[in-house]
Amino acid sequence: MKKRYRMMLGILLVVLSLSVTPKAAFAENKAVTEIEVKNGEEFEKAISTVNNASEGEYVISLTGNVEIGGATIQSRCPVTILGNGHTLTVQVSIHVAEGAPVKLGSGDGNVLNIHGTEKGEEPGLLYISKEGTCEMYPGVSLSGRKGNNYFGGGVTVFGGTFHMHGGEIKNCGIRGGSVCYGGGVAVYYGGKFIMDGGEIKDCYADSDASIYFNHPLGFTGVGGGVFVSGGSSFVMNGGRISNNKATNMGGGIAVVA
Repeated sequence: MKKRYRMMLGILLVVLSLSVTPKAAFAENKAVTEIEVKNGEEFEKAISTVNNASEGEYVISLTGNVEIGGATIQSRCPVTILGNGHTLTVQVSIHVAEGAPVKLGSGDGNVLNIHGTEKGEEPGLLYISKEGTCEMYPGVSLSGRKGNNYFGGGVTVFGGTFHMHGGEIKNCGIRGGSVCYGGGVAVYYGGKFIMDGGEIKDCYADSDASIYFNHPLGFTGVGGGVFVSGGSSFVMNGGRISNNKATNMGGGIAVVA
């Protein structure tokens, strides 16, 4: 009787394991949707699709050079932008909104060129809000953004997290106005910048407005490469910061409490 009972119990456990295991495995595997885009209109539609999604992962893959006014990614679904050797020209900024997880490029070195234009007092070419996260990989470049006033020419980390695994931020900066902080990357309002690789070069924070302030701390052009304000953090494990300049303080890096 005991032997039969043990046999029945064993069969029951096998049946239960077969019924539970596939469901658990299915729950762990998220569906990945790839969206190919060849122009600005298709890119905007892809962003809309991502923002309206409630589950899954998304890859926006460029099949040609694309120009957009700007984009806001606000979905909590992971999204990756791949360039496949093409250029994404952005007139304003790519905004990673609160809670959004975004990747630029991939670990295999997929080439994505994000090129900015000369604009006014908007934030940087890449703008990461509080609790938003953005990871940047080898093969990705942010370049050509010329801002006027405020924080961040290339990247503005406003309370979010920017993790640079590689790639480059180059020829970005801020010129004019009384606050020109962080030509390459500006980290403030509790933001985090982790640099494991890549390069920040030829960026600038250029302003002569300090001559109008009769105060020894009237600095207006600060942190040509990287600017970090009190309450924020910058951890540099690798990479290179070179040939950047600032009018008043911190041509390479400025940390201001």
